[in-house]
Amino acid sequence: MKFLPQWWKTNFLPVEFGLAAVLTIILVVWAELFGGHIIIEKTLDNNRSDVYSALAAIFGSLLGFTITSVSIVLGYSANERLAIVRESKHYLLMWRVFTSAMRALAVATIISLVGLVVDRDSGPNYTILYINVFATLLASFRLARCVWVLENVIRLVTAPSR
Repeated sequence: MKFLPQWWKTNFLPVEFGLAAVLTIILVVWAELFGGHIIIEKTLDNNRSDVYSALAAIFGSLLGFTITSVSIVLGYSANERLAIVRESKHYLLMWRVFTSAMRALAVATIISLVGLVVDRDSGPNYTILYINVFATLLASFRLARCVWVLENVIRLVTAPSR
C-alpha cells in the first residue's frame, strides 16, 4: 500500500491533473445521467453571475499571489541556503510547479470570465460549467502545490545557520 503515496509523490503534477479530470467526469455523469441537473439548477438559479464573478476575482488574485511567490523564490534562488535545491534534481520541478500553477490559475480566471458572459439563467451552458469545475479543481491542486513549495523554500531560507 506504500506504492500509491510514493507514486503520487513522484508523479504529482499528472496525477493531480488526472484527479481533477476524474472528479469532473464524475460530476458530468451524475448531472447528465442521474438527474444532477436539478440540484445544479437549484444551486445556481439567480446565482450564476455571482459565482462566476467571485471565481474570476479569486483566481485573478491567486494568480497575482503565485506570480509574487515566483518573484520571491527567484530573488532567493541565489541564496546560499538554496544551493542544495539548485543543485538537486528537483530544482526544475519546483519551477514547473510554479509555472503550472500560473497557467492553471490564468485558465481558471479566463474560463470564469467566459462563464460570466455565456452561462445565463435563461440559457444555461453546462459545457462551460463543467469546464469551469475542471479548471477550479486543477487550479486548487496547483495552488496547494505552489503553497507547499513556498513553505519549503521559506523553511530553508529561515532555518538557523549550521
